[in-house]
Amino acid sequence: MHVFSQGRILPAAVRISVALADAGLKASDFDLTAMDARFRALSAAPMKVSMEESSHATALKPVLMTDFSAPVFEWQLSDDAEDGPVPVHLQATATGKASVAIIQAEILFPSGRSTSERFAQWMAGGLPLHAGQVVSGVTAWRNDGRVWIDWDYAKSAVPPFGYMSLSEWYFEMLRDSARHDLYERALQVEIAKVKEKNADGCTVLDVGSGDGILSMMAIRAGATAGTGVEYVTQIARASEDVILANRSCNALGAGPLDIWCTDVRGVPELPEQRRFDVLVSELMDASGLGENLILLTEGSKRRLCKQNAAVIPARLRLRAVLCEVKLPFIDGVNIDAFWPFWPTDRAFGSALWLGVDLDKQEGDFKVLTEPVELFEVELGQADVNDIPARAQYSFPGIAAGTCNMVLWWFEAQLSQTDPSVVLTNAPTQLDGRHAATCWGQAAAELVGTAQVRPGENTSIAMEMVFGDYQLRFRSAECGESSGVLRDAPPPGAPPYSAEFKEMMQAWREKQRELAVSGRQVGRTAIRDADVEAVAVLQKAALAVALHPQGPTTLVATLLLHHCF
Repeated sequence: MHVFSQGRILPAAVRISVALADAGLKASDFDLTAMDARFRALSAAPMKVSMEESSHATALKPVLMTDFSAPVFEWQLSDDAEDGPVPVHLQATATGKASVAIIQAEILFPSGRSTSERFAQWMAGGLPLHAGQVVSGVTAWRNDGRVWIDWDYAKSAVPPFGYMSLSEWYFEMLRDSARHDLYERALQVEIAKVKEKNADGCTVLDVGSGDGILSMMAIRAGATAGTGVEYVTQIARASEDVILANRSCNALGAGPLDIWCTDVRGVPELPEQRRFDVLVSELMDASGLGENLILLTEGSKRRLCKQNAAVIPARLRLRAVLCEVKLPFIDGVNIDAFWPFWPTDRAFGSALWLGVDLDKQEGDFKVLTEPVELFEVELGQADVNDIPARAQYSFPGIAAGTCNMVLWWFEAQLSQTDPSVVLTNAPTQLDGRHAATCWGQAAAELVGTAQVRPGENTSIAMEMVFGDYQLRFRSAECGESSGVLRDAPPPGAPPYSAEFKEMMQAWREKQRELAVSGRQVGRTAIRDADVEAVAVLQKAALAVALHPQGPTTLVATLLLHHCF
């Protein structure tokens, strides 16, 4: 909000309308709403929703079950912010269960122009609706921090405490249809191949089974038995609810399906007659390597699967381009001063690579080169020694610019039998084989400088940090750099002042101190098995996260992350 000297306020007013919608998790004809019931109540912030066809493939796209109400609030931003309860008058347009309230905020300017944002508030237990029904019991509230909805039928099928917070990214993954469709194709191909040769059928091991969808796909594809291994207790228990729900509605075959809640590395080596025919896992992150994919796959196949067991994914390769990256101008406003804070991980200096997503138009990325393959490994056979510790690459230039970041992605060949089944998180502008995925891409700041010109090759060195599965890149001119990144603005921006650099350094030191002290509180309670202290921490974190006028989402998220 900006106040001019004449007293005008921009924006001038806000108008709020409400609708009810079904945002229950469903994927590949499986019902995943048990994941909603277990984890949505702990969401640290309202959920961003998209109603447009052109939105990102993994965006939350609720199905409206009522029209939007007449405005429940319309107030000048110079007025008192608190109001409510105000009844919300709605009529159902469809039959089903509403699981979220969609809050539409229309932001009004004195010129008559406006813009709208929509977000969702989770409704524990949901509300069954019938087309034509007049919906009662819904009220709206507002204060200077938030708009929220109350309803008099609120209930939850599970206790509100004792579970955990899941980031919105996890739910994006569960909505990723490209991921689901390609994994199901690979399972169908490999299970059919095993059953052609083996009269005893086909057993499947799912490592890192999560919500259980890959295990259920295996049973649906004809596996005679499946076993999922999930380390996180809360997610393993939720996956059992998911499996039970899909048994009940006949979306899942009759084959036995068990979930082992354990670390797969601790599972004793199996005798030959009990070993699995197919090993499936989805342990990629944006960088391709970060969830210990290579070692977990190799160890699981060697100890738990038959020698010729199919592995899904079968192969993994990484590809990269050089980029010039800066922050976009917003209506002609230069925001280069925010460069040290974007993306969030970069502000804290906590990672060598950053998660970005070109398909969400994050940042201003200019691709300067053709893609180059960094390396390729055969999963189930390879170990970390098969990743080059150091390598030199030549990137063919296609545009002029200053490279300050290397962007890379994975290509996972899911099936050895059908090499055409490839899942990639490449940006769709560079690879249009399927829709954008939940992962986005990985980017690392280049140590040193590199000028890229069309038609010329640019030499870049890659190093893998031992034990971290993190890639570091430096220019040829940089030599044997220590890898410390320069605290510099993006290409084309004026240098930061000494005062600004000192301020940034002091801020980072303060954040590091707070992070250390916060972790010590939680770890002490857990180490000492102080159940009451842990419960207090959890409830405090939830209170901060859920209070309508609580602190910023970042504070709440950090509390939830460290306390659960």
